[in-house]
Amino acid sequence: MIDDLDFTFNCKHLSIGNILRNIEVSTGVIRDYRKGIEIANKFGDKLFVKSNNNGECFRVKTCAAKFLQGHNLFGSNDVIGITHALVLEVTKGLNISIAEKELAAIKRGEFTVNSIDIAWSYRVNGKLIPNIIHEVGNVWRLQGRNVSNYYKESVYLNQHSKVLAFKLYDKKRELGNKPLPANIAQRDKLLTYAKGLIRAELTLHSLALRNHGLTLGRNWSIVKVKEMMELAITQAAFNGSVKHKLMPLQVMRLKLTLRQVYGLWASGIDLNHAYSSQTLRRHRNALLSKGIDIKQPPVKAIRTKKTDIACCFSEDNKCTYPSWAKDHGLIFLPKKVK
Repeated sequence: MIDDLDFTFNCKHLSIGNILRNIEVSTGVIRDYRKGIEIANKFGDKLFVKSNNNGECFRVKTCAAKFLQGHNLFGSNDVIGITHALVLEVTKGLNISIAEKELAAIKRGEFTVNSIDIAWSYRVNGKLIPNIIHEVGNVWRLQGRNVSNYYKESVYLNQHSKVLAFKLYDKKRELGNKPLPANIAQRDKLLTYAKGLIRAELTLHSLALRNHGLTLGRNWSIVKVKEMMELAITQAAFNGSVKHKLMPLQVMRLKLTLRQVYGLWASGIDLNHAYSSQTLRRHRNALLSKGIDIKQPPVKAIRTKKTDIACCFSEDNKCTYPSWAKDHGLIFLPKKVK
């Protein structure tokens, strides 16, 4: 799906936005420029638009999926169709008209893509997502790559690169920090859908777009979106496996009592000598929900249960969108522009 999108399109208009003046201290050169304007949808998601070149064109930046459908759990790969819809939202929000020939140019893909985010989600065992992110980061570091983490819940390749970046993160966990709109339809169903989703996201900036010949909208087809993401997944070179154990951050999130039980179990202590059968059964059921069975010896439990990382990112695990999304207007699927 197309997530964030930054593009420029031609549309003659009276310049809008307050004029800001910048004075270069060393040379005294004065530059005037227009301040951007924000347009919000019914969910409060923002689209940033700026009038450029003395009213010749607009530059638009937004999370396309969120602006058009209220969330970015899934969405469309149709760059031209999405851009066409966003252009209509811009002209409507600014209460301006766009000439038929200018709109026809958009439909032909005659606009500039400045940067784009492509995101794919994979359905995996949700309890293993922190382990997968941790292990992938370790493998990339051993390969000498530019790796960074965000609270051990996301792992980035070239996070601050001006060319391209790639990241993996827990989609359900992200929704805890960036909640779904309270007024979106089927909110609980969307939250349930997000469980067990690991998101792979590719960001292409202007230099990468030029290198791949993708600065013009007409060069972006649904096939090309798929091709670029498949290339990124291949270059990520996922390998190795993850053990079914709790990561330190997961252990810290346990209630104190469960943390103590897990610590004793992981140290190899026989829990039958520490707890009554009833208490042990209660603790076991609580930890089973985290994927840990304290009835088994820790060495055996961790060694025998492994998941291959590359298999997690297989075509079989890749998600599209649920059938009920269309029924509730939760996915924007552009009509074929003519």
